[in-house]
Amino acid sequence: MFGKKEILQPLIIDISENRVSVIDYTIDNKTGNTIIQALGETKLPFGVVSTDFVEQEDVLNRAIEEAITQVRPDNSNAKEQSSVVFGVSGPMVEVIPRVIELQRENPNQKIRSKEWVNSIDNVYDKFDSEVYNSVQGHNLPLSLVQISLNNIILDGQEVLSPIDQSAQQITLDTINTYIPTNYKQSLINIAKANDLQVEEVYHYDYGVGQLILDYNTNKEISIILIDIRFGHTSISLIQDQKIQYAHSFSVGSHSFTQAIANTFQITIDEAETVRQEYSMLQLPRDMSRKITDALEAEISLWLQGIVYSLKSLDISNSPTHIFLYGEGAPLLGVKESLEYSTWYKSLNLTQKPSISILTPKQFAHIVDMTSHIEGSKFVDMLGLVHLSSIPLDIHLPYRISE
Repeated sequence: MFGKKEILQPLIIDISENRVSVIDYTIDNKTGNTIIQALGETKLPFGVVSTDFVEQEDVLNRAIEEAITQVRPDNSNAKEQSSVVFGVSGPMVEVIPRVIELQRENPNQKIRSKEWVNSIDNVYDKFDSEVYNSVQGHNLPLSLVQISLNNIILDGQEVLSPIDQSAQQITLDTINTYIPTNYKQSLINIAKANDLQVEEVYHYDYGVGQLILDYNTNKEISIILIDIRFGHTSISLIQDQKIQYAHSFSVGSHSFTQAIANTFQITIDEAETVRQEYSMLQLPRDMSRKITDALEAEISLWLQGIVYSLKSLDISNSPTHIFLYGEGAPLLGVKESLEYSTWYKSLNLTQKPSISILTPKQFAHIVDMTSHIEGSKFVDMLGLVHLSSIPLDIHLPYRISE
C-alpha cells in the first residue's frame, strides 16, 4: 500500500534517418541491473531526417510522439513530466579534446566538494561563451552539447578525484562534442513538444565506449569500435582506459541497401528485406551471387573509409579486437572484409585484431523484458542507457549547454 515509488528514468531516444526508437527502463534496487521495460519504434519516411539535420520537424515530432505512446501509454500512471537523453553521431559532429587550467587562490587548503562543483561550473561557462570554429573548415554553425572529463591533473599529477587534495593548479583534460546548431535546436524543440526536459545529449561512441570500459575488468584493453549506422560509419578507439574519436564518413547501411535496390530494380523497403535474408543465407545461390557482386564496390569503399579514419587516431598499442555494431554490422561481407584482407598493414599494426559483432546479449547487467532489444542496431541505445543510469559523480561532467 505504501510501497516505494518507482523513480522515473529518462527516456532514451534514438533518431535515425529511417526510424525513431524509444526505450523506457528502470533500475533494479536489489541487483543494480538495468531493466528495459518497453521499446517503441516508428518508421520514418525517407528525407525527414538527414545525418546532421532535421528536414521536417513536424513529421519527426509525430513519429516520436507515437513511439513514446508505445512505451508510456496515456492511461499509464508513468505518463508524467519526464526527461530525455538523445544520442548524436555523424560526419558534421565534431569531438574535440580541450585542456583548461584553473589557478586556486588557496593552494594549501584541501579541495572540497563545493569548490569542485564551482570549478566545473566555471569550465562550463568558459566553453559556453566561446565561439567554436569547425576544425573541418566549413561555415556551418556548431554548438556544444557535451563536455566529458578525460583527466584531472593536480600540479602535474593525474588523479582520479580532486576531493580532499591540495594543489595550486587544476588542469582539466576534456572531450567536447559539438553538433550543428540547427540540429541541437530541433532536439530541444522536439523535447518541449513532448513535455520532456533534455537531460543530456551524448555522442553514441562515448556511450558504448564507457559501457565497455565500466564493465571490463581488463584495464589494458585496446579495442576498435566501428558503428555502422543508417547513413554513416563512426569509429572510436578504447586505449589506456580512454576513448579516442575518429571522423565519421558517409557510408552506412543505406549505401548497401541502395546497391541491392539498384541491382534488382526494387524499392528500398524490399531491398532491406533482401539484405537481411542475404545475411541469414536464406536466398537462392544465384541471387546471393548477384548481391555479393553488387555489394563488392560499396564494401570496398567502406573499408577504405575505415582505414582512412583509423589513420587519424593515435594508436600506440596494437588493438587486439574490433567490435562491429549498428544497423549495417550483420551484413554478410562487412565483417569478412576485415577478416580476410590486409588492411591493417597500412596502419603499421603488428597483427590483425580479432573481429566480432557486438550485441545487447553481451551486457549481462542489462535485462531486456521486451524480448525485442536484439541485434547490434540497439547497442548505441544501450550506451545511452548506461550513461543515464550511473551516478553522475562517476563520469562528471555531463551536460547539454542550453
